[in-house]
Amino acid sequence: MSNDSMAQKIKELRQKNGQTLEEIARKVGVGKSTVRKWETGMIQNMRRDKIYNLAQALHTTPAYLMGWENDSNPVDTKRLEPQNSVKPCQAEFETINLDELIRKQYDDSTVKALSLYVQLDLDDKAEIRAEMKLMLKDEKYSIQKELFAE
Repeated sequence: MSNDSMAQKIKELRQKNGQTLEEIARKVGVGKSTVRKWETGMIQNMRRDKIYNLAQALHTTPAYLMGWENDSNPVDTKRLEPQNSVKPCQAEFETINLDELIRKQYDDSTVKALSLYVQLDLDDKAEIRAEMKLMLKDEKYSIQKELFAE
């Protein structure tokens, strides 16, 4: 995609899939104006259950929408659906809880850092990533130097 912002991803995926604002709104369980505000960036902080439902409606993953992965290829949304009769919006994201997935692989401090990071605008995110790359050049991270070589 040409722009890494969630708003741009939402709009481009919707248009690529030939979907209307109304269709997405109905599938996610919000009003058409809410989808329009997501696409224009007027609403940037979304509830987890809405991100999950939006990803399903757009045939992608929550991780792609959040900017955690770069692959926007359509996924089998059946794989994302809960295996029980409880819907994600009712279960507060029971089936796919991103916080828990991150905690399992990392720790609470990573979840806290990520929750702060996603609140930043694109320029500040870029600044944080640049600072992290500088920090990783330190000798104590020598194993990871090859991964972040420019």
